[in-house]
Amino acid sequence: MQPKLCESTLIYATDSTSFLSSSHSFICLYRIPSTVLTTDLRILIILLLLMSQRSKVIQLYKTLLYMGREYPGGSELFRKNLKRVFEKNKEERDPMKIDKMLAHGNFVIKELEALYMLRKYRMLKRRYYENP
Repeated sequence: MQPKLCESTLIYATDSTSFLSSSHSFICLYRIPSTVLTTDLRILIILLLLMSQRSKVIQLYKTLLYMGREYPGGSELFRKNLKRVFEKNKEERDPMKIDKMLAHGNFVIKELEALYMLRKYRMLKRRYYENP
């Protein structure tokens, strides 16, 4: 069954009783009828979702900052661009957009790892093999 928007909130539900985040991982395993949900409970669930995303964003920033130390263009340039990108999106509150940005950040981490591995391979090849 496709997730649907539960009334006018940012909470996703498959049958309006079990709640899922935008990444489809369970927030709450309780089965609550949608008629019982109050505004306060909806706000609490949204805040829990945003708080977990906040820690993911902070961890992503720290990981990228650490990996940027060996960036070929210079660590200072990488740090400056990383800070600019994160500050540009600091006002975003939509959980689905935040999840997309987190996924893109994880993709960038994998690309940096590939870049560093390729650089290491090229250095070893240059060091131990003769040029044709």
